[in-house]
Amino acid sequence: MAGNDDNNRSRTIAVAAILLLVAGAAGIMWFMGANNGEDEKDIAVLDTPEVEPEAVEPTPEPWEEPAPEILPPVEPEPLPEEPEIVPVACAFPGDGFIQAPHGFRPTQQFVEFDPPEYLSGYSGSSLPLIAEEDGEACVSLTYDISERGRPINVQVLDAKGREGTTSDYMDRARTALSTRRYLPGARNDKPVRIDNNFLIIRFSN
Repeated sequence: MAGNDDNNRSRTIAVAAILLLVAGAAGIMWFMGANNGEDEKDIAVLDTPEVEPEAVEPTPEPWEEPAPEILPPVEPEPLPEEPEIVPVACAFPGDGFIQAPHGFRPTQQFVEFDPPEYLSGYSGSSLPLIAEEDGEACVSLTYDISERGRPINVQVLDAKGREGTTSDYMDRARTALSTRRYLPGARNDKPVRIDNNFLIIRFSN
């Protein structure tokens, strides 16, 4: 009996020793594992380089076509005022101015004759103005018609137009009249000079 008790005691001690060894080994392993984890964490923290965040370029805003610039309406410049055209009227000869053969006075005696007939040259139509701003002009002329059918003894009876221009129109009127040609007047079937002829020449655009 005593031997059995010793054996049981020895086994119990052995088991207890083994359990202590196992528990100690487990405690050592746990302790080492914990330290190793902290060391690994420290190492990881120490070894891991700091990564700077990548620079993110700003997203460009979508392009929008600019709205057209609205300009204020342009007021048209006022048109230049056109010069006022004042109608002109040249004087006529008096009542005693009557066409007649040269040397006769028709107011005192009756004379039969054939009057001259226009053939060519200035027809009597309006002539162009020297300058547009002149507006209008006229020249009245008296003249005789020679036995050859040409104007002679040309006289300016009246001239109207813009101030300072009448002399120019008088010259042009004389020139136009000088181009006229007539079938001469006649008396007793003979060509004669016919006095007291009258013509108004107008100038306009």
